[in-house]
Amino acid sequence: MNKMFAAFFPKAHFSTPTCITVTLGILFLALFSSIVGSWQGNARVRHDLIEQGQHITENLARQSSLALVYALPTMPPRQ
Repeated sequence: MNKMFAAFFPKAHFSTPTCITVTLGILFLALFSSIVGSWQGNARVRHDLIEQGQHITENLARQSSLALVYALPTMPPRQ
């Protein structure tokens, strides 16, 4: 493995602190992008659920007013 690596990069010398820094940078970038993606997905789902609830409320209000209008003549008289 070292011979293959040396064949591809004959003059490259990676020190341990550099490898650790690059590894930590990649891990931080992956964590950051995961958090941002999760936050955006959560915001999208919240927005969609609120919008869906508003549509359901509007439809329920429309149907309730129609039920009140159409049910008035068919109600039996009070005694």
